[in-house]
Amino acid sequence: GDRAISSHTLVWGDSDLKFSPLVNPSYLSYTTSKGLSYKLALNFRTRISRKCALQIKPMIGYNFKYEEFYWGVRSALSFAPMKRGIVAVDVARGTTLYSSAFHDAIKNTPIDSLDFENMPILFYREGHLRFTAGFEPVNGLELQAGATFYKHSLYGDAVGVQVAGDEVKEYYRQFAPHLRVTWHPGMYYYVRDGRKVNVGSLAPRFAFDVEQGVSGIMGSHGMYTRAELDVQYKRRITSSGSLYLRAGGGGYFHTKDIYFVKYAFLKDNPLPLDRDDEASGVFQLLGREWYNSASNYARINASYSSPFMLLQRIVPRASFIKNESLYAGLLFISHLCPYWECGYGVETPYIDAGLFIGFENENFSRVGCKVSFSLFKE
Repeated sequence: GDRAISSHTLVWGDSDLKFSPLVNPSYLSYTTSKGLSYKLALNFRTRISRKCALQIKPMIGYNFKYEEFYWGVRSALSFAPMKRGIVAVDVARGTTLYSSAFHDAIKNTPIDSLDFENMPILFYREGHLRFTAGFEPVNGLELQAGATFYKHSLYGDAVGVQVAGDEVKEYYRQFAPHLRVTWHPGMYYYVRDGRKVNVGSLAPRFAFDVEQGVSGIMGSHGMYTRAELDVQYKRRITSSGSLYLRAGGGGYFHTKDIYFVKYAFLKDNPLPLDRDDEASGVFQLLGREWYNSASNYARINASYSSPFMLLQRIVPRASFIKNESLYAGLLFISHLCPYWECGYGVETPYIDAGLFIGFENENFSRVGCKVSFSLFKE
């Protein structure tokens, strides 16, 4: 029983292995749009030398609504601790996507007639192998560069079907170098055991990510340029209240042949996400089919969190309330100009719950909820 409801860390020498509970507090959740999902992550870390460490993080996920199993492994070798050097390898089997061949059909279909489940769209399971190297040449400025090998395998049996005059293939390969520049001005840090540890900054964080699809390498095809800009800002407004803002946009340019839309900053990741992405990076009621439906997007998200917002004022003895949050998000994407969402959430030691309202093109769309089970804390 203890192994099922508690996290554990095994330590031997300079290495340790941490695994979260089987009844996972952070990754067992239910949302109206995505149904029930379960996620689990392990974390292995070993110190190779005083300036070099290896971290390996296996992850799995399962969505009961779509009956899909996901997995991924992230490996990162850190070096040059005062420059935050890193070499990472990421391999994963992700969610289903549809190719750019169906964008025109979706674009020309009125939103009232869009039914992704019954439309003749061919879906592909995405898998990738990514190599990345990065370092911090100047305090607050991070540079990352690498390349990704994609393989999109047909989800179902539809080989021989004609789409836009071309025969559908069983799988598509793509090779894409990528570059990310992250700038967080005014970054504070301290040094511990000869290692630089970033603390944070009062200024916004800017991130620019670009990926270039290249044809002809290892059987890859489909040329495109994906460019995105993401800005995040955190600020403590009061002694107990914090404001989090996020804005950005991007798109696919200079496209040729078949390609698959997958954004770096606007995504529905079935594997474990950071808390920041869960709070203000995801549209809770938006179906996952919309995330790769358009060649460009623009978004704004905001959240405000405080333990003394509403319930503590109504019921002063409600000490079980750890935090309350207000959410708001605005998205401009194909057919949805705009889509916006607002919500209210409560965090307790047992259950994290939220109620959300979605609007499509300024018209009421749906009401939904999200519930994360927190019976056992890590």
